[in-house]
Amino acid sequence: MRYSVLSVGIIAISIVFCSAAIAQDKAEGPKTVAKEFTGMVSGISAGFIAVDGGVSAESKAALEMAFNLDKDVKVVHKKNLSEIVLGDTVTIHYNETTQTSAEGRTMRSTRVREVVFVAPAAKDLFSQEESTLPQAGNALPQGAKGEARP
Repeated sequence: MRYSVLSVGIIAISIVFCSAAIAQDKAEGPKTVAKEFTGMVSGISAGFIAVDGGVSAESKAALEMAFNLDKDVKVVHKKNLSEIVLGDTVTIHYNETTQTSAEGRTMRSTRVREVVFVAPAAKDLFSQEESTLPQAGNALPQGAKGEARP
């Protein structure tokens, strides 16, 4: 009886060590790949840019990527990021790092190296109505039936 308890304990410890070794083999170190994404700027701020890449030919799904920008991002063909506006075409050069955890989850992170200005926004991208703001005093608040409020 004593030997059977001891052998069960040894087997249990062996299983724990083997499964830890297998889980460690599953975990992969970080792999970094240089990538690029080209499209029209759909959102931009001091530390962020969203780029609409159109529609995927294979899946017919919309392609849009959002990137966080740090102070080390290089801007090509413009002086700085503030000169890039909605609708401009840009190419984002970035590093994508992937790492698989011991549990099998894949974690992905990106770091933008440079934003390359490719082309300006189309002149007729926004309609005249959308780009013209009402002048002060010309627009009166409207009631539910369209009459001007006092």
